[in-house]
Parts: sequence; C-alpha cells; structure tokens
Amino acid sequence: MKPILLTLAVLGATSFTRPATEVNWLSIAEAQEQMKTSPKAIFIDFTSEWCGWCKVMDKNTFADPQVAAYMNENFYPVRLDYDSDEAFMFFGRKYTARQLGEEYRVSGLPTILLITHDKAKSKKIVGYKKPQPFLAKLKAFKQ
Repeated sequence: MKPILLTLAVLGATSFTRPATEVNWLSIAEAQEQMKTSPKAIFIDFTSEWCGWCKVMDKNTFADPQVAAYMNENFYPVRLDYDSDEAFMFFGRKYTARQLGEEYRVSGLPTILLITHDKAKSKKIVGYKKPQPFLAKLKAFKQ
C-alpha cells in the first residue's frame, strides 16, 4: 500500500510543478517595446466580451500547448478589445482597437492580425480555427 501512495504523491507533485504552456499576452505598448530589441511579428487578437467564438478560441485553440508555445516563441501576442475606446500608439499612429481593425478591414470577430516587425507583411486569420489548422496558418506566415 505504501508504494502506491508514494507513487501517487510523486505523480501529484510533479503535475503541480510542471507549468502549463499558456499564451503570454502583452499589451500593445509592451509588444512594440520588445520589438525594438528582438524583432518578431506582432500577433493581434481582436476580441470582444460579447464574442462567443472568441471564447471558444480561448478555450480550445489558445489553450492548446503547441499553439501557445509557437505563439510565444514566434510572435508578440496582443489582445485588443474591439469595443474599447482606449487609444494607443501603433507604429507611430494613434488608434483605438476599432480604428486599427478598420484600417486592416476587420469585418467580424474573432479576427487575428499578424504583422511583421517592419510592417512589410500582414495577414488576417478570420473566424474560429481549431488548434492544428490554426497552428498551420501561423507557421505559414514566414517573416
């Protein structure tokens, strides 16, 4: 009986000490600051409180360890509330999330916008995507 308890205790302890891979969401200001010293593309998730498919993306796609690890390694992940009136600077211009979305023709949520550190290339990913197809789209966006 004691070996079984010891095994369960060790397994339980290791499951708590191993951190889950999660997306390291940054503010848009933090992402731009980090791009100055370590150029990577910026990943902008346009979302809103009322967006049901955005919540499904959070639960299924962004929670996937492979997706989260790839996003953290290759992008600066930013989440913008499409309905927020808060203004921010982005590549030297002042925007709200909606204004930035309008510039890149965001027509529905969820929409992901990928932009290289020099704005030379951008790509939109529109609508809910399951983890593996989403990861394939991210990998196809080569800098």
